[in-house]
Amino acid sequence: MFGQHWSGEQVEARLIAICGQMNGASLVYHRADLIVSEIVVDGRQLLGATAEALGGTDSDLAIHLLRHCWVSGTGHAGGIRALCLVNGWSPSTHYRKVKRASGLVAKWLNARSRLRVTHSPPTP
Repeated sequence: MFGQHWSGEQVEARLIAICGQMNGASLVYHRADLIVSEIVVDGRQLLGATAEALGGTDSDLAIHLLRHCWVSGTGHAGGIRALCLVNGWSPSTHYRKVKRASGLVAKWLNARSRLRVTHSPPTP
């Protein structure tokens, strides 16, 4: 999996799948779950990468991206329209922020992927 190129769409799709699998569990990660030097392979690592890339899970972009993916992944009643209504967000602004956030996470992942790929493995 080393050298994988992430797109914003892939980040969003993977987060939606993770949220769907979490079955209502909290979107929380522990800093120890994040492996910066390797490609993200599981949900907790991707959540950690998302938080790191966006300045924490309470940043504006992280809130939009994670709530969007949670609603999409869980099939929450009312969907994105209800999410925007409840939070007082313009849907077009929300979608722009989700796209920007997922793109930033992809950029963060790709930068770390390139760092890992460019280093030679240690010799025994």
